[in-house]
Amino acid sequence: MNFLVKHMLPLYALSGLIVVGYYLGTTGWAWSPALDAGGREAIYGLLITAFAISGACGHLLFPERVVSSLGHEPNDASRLFQRELGLFTLMVAVASFLVPAEGMQGLGIAWGGFLVCAGLNHLRSPGRFAAVVSDLICGALLLTASL
Repeated sequence: MNFLVKHMLPLYALSGLIVVGYYLGTTGWAWSPALDAGGREAIYGLLITAFAISGACGHLLFPERVVSSLGHEPNDASRLFQRELGLFTLMVAVASFLVPAEGMQGLGIAWGGFLVCAGLNHLRSPGRFAAVVSDLICGALLLTASL
């Protein structure tokens, strides 16, 4: 699990930055035109749908590894929390498929805000640099694309 957090999770942040850079570069480095040219949908697809699916898989399929990667011993409460977090994340992914395009803005604000809060919360655990940076970048990209 540490491999996934340290190497895979940052790929979402990097991919999000690449998507933003691509759309900014093709629209003269103007933010609103970049979002209107398809950047917003690309950000939502990557950072809401794909990120939520992979997050749900990690929290639901490997809860004990997630807890252990935080330096804690798995127990009933930690397993329950991982299951709840996994189900919440899965519902975000499902909602991203069901919500019409005009509703994605609200989902982007909610998920982006959650990721920023999660990133800040990860600051409390030493050795969580990749999770902190990834959550903060992904959350900030979603918020700036949605607000």
